[in-house]
Amino acid sequence: MKVLEYFDHVFESEMNFSDLPVKNISELIFKKMNQRNEEADVILSHVDNVIVKISLKRLRHIVFTLYNEFEKKEIKSGDTVLLASISGNNELFTSLLFLALSSYGVKVFLPMYLETNDLLEWLEKTQCTTVIIPEKEIFAFSHHEKEKSTINTIKEVAFNNDLICYDIFEDFNFPELLQTFIPEIDYLSQPIVLNTINNTCPETEAMLITTSGSEGKSKIVVYNQGSFIKCCMSWQKAGFYNRDKLGGRGFTPLFTHTMGVRAFFNALWTGVPVCLIKTEWFEEKPETVRYFLMEMKPEHITGGPSVYNLILEIIRNFPELRLVLKNSLKT
Repeated sequence: MKVLEYFDHVFESEMNFSDLPVKNISELIFKKMNQRNEEADVILSHVDNVIVKISLKRLRHIVFTLYNEFEKKEIKSGDTVLLASISGNNELFTSLLFLALSSYGVKVFLPMYLETNDLLEWLEKTQCTTVIIPEKEIFAFSHHEKEKSTINTIKEVAFNNDLICYDIFEDFNFPELLQTFIPEIDYLSQPIVLNTINNTCPETEAMLITTSGSEGKSKIVVYNQGSFIKCCMSWQKAGFYNRDKLGGRGFTPLFTHTMGVRAFFNALWTGVPVCLIKTEWFEEKPETVRYFLMEMKPEHITGGPSVYNLILEIIRNFPELRLVLKNSLKT
């Protein structure tokens, strides 16, 4: 049974796909794009207290390496994989795994908030075969007992339903993958990349994301690869990438939200980085977040009212940030 049969509405666009500069996400990653600098950084984030820049070159190497890991682990195009993001884990790793999986042809189930009460129902509806969790990362903390309990619940549900369970750090070599040597490779001549490009298309389902549940029970929304490409094209045609509108370095507080995923793809499309900072650190480590913002200098912020409350609070505590953000922020 197709995943789409479970949903109330499917939104589509009449945009002519024959005119698209890329036909799938894998081409978007590996193909040269006229509007994108090949030397660009696409992500500004951090590992612990250290700022990390992910260049387009590094991103391609990470995705290519993960493709080979998927092949070894027999994760196939058309599979549904739960990519669990839990409060406290670093969404830099989540975003990179999401990009590699979705471009590979996998349907990535990405709950906005992981509700363990609904987990089994979600896994059955999405026909999930594999689960990826940040177990090693979360259990390294001396606190986060609720999150550790969530991890244990996911593992128990996966075991009881014969689902394969992988750890982001243990099984996909993060965060070491951010620092490994990058060899000179013509990725578009590599069989695994060519097969991925040839076997995925705009209609290939890429993401299953849950709604916030603000109007009742959370629902699952399906996005195909073409929807992300259309969104980027629409922004470009509307002039949203201009720096006086919504262009430039963008900060988004939550990757596992449609706004966060959109900001991520905008960065990939333009070669202008998205800024990813652990949201919990605004309260737990405000001085470190102050340093990150001073260095990253976001030019626009995408988020809801709570995000702006976080920004206002940190400016109140660190007045010197006001001038830095005033000079960099446009929207």
